[in-house]
Amino acid sequence: MMDLKKLIAQHFPDDVVEVEGILKFTLRMPNEKIVHYLNIGCTNKNINKLTICVDHEDDEFAIELLKNDVEPLEEPITIINTEFKDKKFDSILMASGLYHRQLRGIVNENRSDFFLCLPIFKSEFFGNETEKDFLDTCAKFTPVYNWNREKNPKSVVAFSNPKTGGGTIKKGVVLAFPIIKREVNNMDGVENGTMLITNYKNEKIDIRSSAKNFSLKTNKIDLTLGNDELVNYIWDFISL
Repeated sequence: MMDLKKLIAQHFPDDVVEVEGILKFTLRMPNEKIVHYLNIGCTNKNINKLTICVDHEDDEFAIELLKNDVEPLEEPITIINTEFKDKKFDSILMASGLYHRQLRGIVNENRSDFFLCLPIFKSEFFGNETEKDFLDTCAKFTPVYNWNREKNPKSVVAFSNPKTGGGTIKKGVVLAFPIIKREVNNMDGVENGTMLITNYKNEKIDIRSSAKNFSLKTNKIDLTLGNDELVNYIWDFISL
């Protein structure tokens, strides 16, 4: 079994400290500082938990996160609802080392035992992402290493606007809320506009536009809404 402390120290010789049993080391880039926290051999499964924050340090929160009793399931991604003392995040995501790329080239032995442990809002991930989907979400959609971020719900949207000609492929694409709001505004007053939204719980709402208002359907309700009412409903639907 490799000595992780010695291995990390070889790659970060001037910047490794131990904080309450957590190994802390920093990668300094030209435009940012990437702070790593590693809990070695934690939990009864003897796994290693890694978390990362960018451009600031928060030792107290990192310790709270990594010393949490959350353990990964057999799936590549585990999401557990939890509460943090001073943070607004509502869940912990653990991604297997076979999914994430952190410490690649440094830690290669037993990589499946190295779990990336992230504080998240549960609405930011579906939990069944493929490896590519997970990497794309972290790189392009949700700034998971920014612990001061606002909630950025993840949803799949398929829409068609006959007036502008705008739309998506039939199965939809992942869109951020500001873009969904923009497209709703674009459909305001448009006859026969359509939008199907699937949230992180795999629940769906079907929206149709007309010259006067929007109709919204789920498997439980059928509503007629104005523009602002619809936008507020969508936010609640994708984020709560």
